Amino acid sequence: DIIDFFPKDASDVMEKAILEKTGVQITLHPDPVGKSQKIEAYRKAVKDLLKGYDERISFHDLNYNKKTDSYSLDVVIPYDLKIEKEICEDIRKSFATDEVEIRVDRE
Repeated sequence: DIIDFFPKDASDVMEKAILEKTGVQITLHPDPVGKSQKIEAYRKAVKDLLKGYDERISFHDLNYNKKTDSYSLDVVIPYDLKIEKEICEDIRKSFATDEVEIRVDRE
């Protein structure tokens, strides 16, 4: 599992170190290697949910972190849509009792 090999917090530490040493802000996105049935079910649920809002909304980097027993994903919302709060609430509901961190990117 890529999470065991390269945890998300490792990329956060590297991003911060590079920023401090060079003044350059970068974003690292380790891609997951394995796919679990639960992640695939969440992927489908989020995809279906976002379709109901606007076809321009997308998401990526849906991951599970064993260390924190939580999920995370990035949602991309166009600047002209002012529905970030509603989208995040609905995504959290779709994860039921599982914890999920949602990062919102604007384009």
